[in-house]
Amino acid sequence: MSSLLKRGAFIAGAGALVVLSGAAAPDEGFVRNTETSPKTCFHIRDVEGYSPAKIGDREGVNLRLKNNDVFQVEFIEPCEDAKLAVHIKLQSNSVTDYVCSGGDTTLVVKNESGTSQTCHISGLRKLTKAQITALQENEKP
Repeated sequence: MSSLLKRGAFIAGAGALVVLSGAAAPDEGFVRNTETSPKTCFHIRDVEGYSPAKIGDREGVNLRLKNNDVFQVEFIEPCEDAKLAVHIKLQSNSVTDYVCSGGDTTLVVKNESGTSQTCHISGLRKLTKAQITALQENEKP
């Protein structure tokens, strides 16, 4: 391949990365498990309830675990079916079924018509008791 073509391919690829990084800009107030908060993990089978959540200007869900912990999951891009889902399932992206960061899992939501949508996760955080109490009633899982 000529150097001009290689340079053009590199520039096109770099431009795509800039566009993608802008589209997936996270909510600045969302402190993820992988950043300054302590790393907290849970097992997929421990999820017992969920509810749609608004996290800044992004969509997500709140997950309630067997021990009543609540984790907030932020989506990379809108996941419309999550608002009206009749069933959700976490699908592991790692060797284990433990979820410690957004990249460890994807959320599969099924709507009333039986169709499924896969929602990719950008962030995950465990809520404190005060944050759980402060949730709006329709956001409590």
